[in-house]
This record gives sequence, C-alpha cells and structure tokens, in this order.
Amino acid sequence: MQPGRYFWTKIPWWLLFVAAPRSAAFLRRRWLVGEAFWFAAGLGAISPFFNGICFHLLPLPVVPFVFFPFLAGMVSLLYWKVARGFFRVDKAAMLGTLAAGFLWVAGAIGSGWCFYHHVCMCGHMEHSPYPAWHYAVDIGWALAVFGAAVWMCLLRVSFGICFTTLSAYLISYRFIFESFGGLYGWSGFAFPL
Repeated sequence: MQPGRYFWTKIPWWLLFVAAPRSAAFLRRRWLVGEAFWFAAGLGAISPFFNGICFHLLPLPVVPFVFFPFLAGMVSLLYWKVARGFFRVDKAAMLGTLAAGFLWVAGAIGSGWCFYHHVCMCGHMEHSPYPAWHYAVDIGWALAVFGAAVWMCLLRVSFGICFTTLSAYLISYRFIFESFGGLYGWSGFAFPL
C-alpha cells in the first residue's frame, strides 16, 4: 500500500480511531441538561452569523420564514437529545422558572432600549461618548438575560435550553456582530418590511 494513495492514509490516525468513535458515541447517547446548555449557548452565539447569511442570500421578506424555522428546528433537536427524566417538573422549579422568566423579560426590554439608543448604521455604540449609565444599562440587560438562562439551566427545567439559545443570540448579536449596523429590529428577530 502506497502512502497517500487511499483517503484514510491522509487522515491522522487519532481522528479516525479516537476522535470519531468518541464523537459518535457522544452523539448516540442522551445528553445531560448541562451538555445541552453548552450546545444551546454555542448555537445561539453563532445564529446571528446564519441570520446574516440568510439576509445576504435571500430577499428580505423571505428571511424570517427561513431563519426562524431553522433555529426552531435546531432547538428542537437539542430538546430531543436530552433525556426527559433529567428535567425537573416540581413546584419549586416552576416558581424559579417564573422568576427567571421575569428577569429575562427585563433583560429583553433593556435590549430594546439599547437598540433604540445605541445602534445605528455603523453598529452598536459607535458614536461615543455615552454617559456611564448607558454602559451600565448595557451590562445590566446582558447580565439579566444571561443570568436568567443560567438560572433556568441550574434549575434543570426544559425552558432553559430555549432561553439559553435566545440569550446567547441576543448577546452575540449585539456585542459580537454589533447588531449588523441596525439591519434588524431591536431583538435581532424583527425585520423591517
């Protein structure tokens, strides 16, 4: 056998015989809530990138009808991978979820305020100086949505996966992708039609 003639001789041994079988075993089994939390955070963090791709490849009115089903499908796959017995359904978990939901809504309202005061065609907070309390509001709403998602995941309730995805989306949309210069609405989900 000549080296490089067959495709498996070009792939490192550890990739074929160590990494691939471990990955396959991980994908075959049911996940813990914490593992799904990390996948949801990663999905939410890169979702603005997919949203931007849809925006550039598709007509503007079509983008919500392609992106939202894609995101919902990905979140539903995360729900499917978690074993149902790992979620809590007791009264204390539901009350904690209600409180975390209110915290998340407060953070989402802060995100809306941030969009209307800090985002222009140049991006997020590109025309400084801003008063110090504007920075505090930005940090506050980001901590609120992130804290609510972590709180729900620590409670091990099923809403935690969805809220983690949405929280990571909002934070990365605003701070990493800088709101795409205000192309979308305050949440990153509304499109001007």
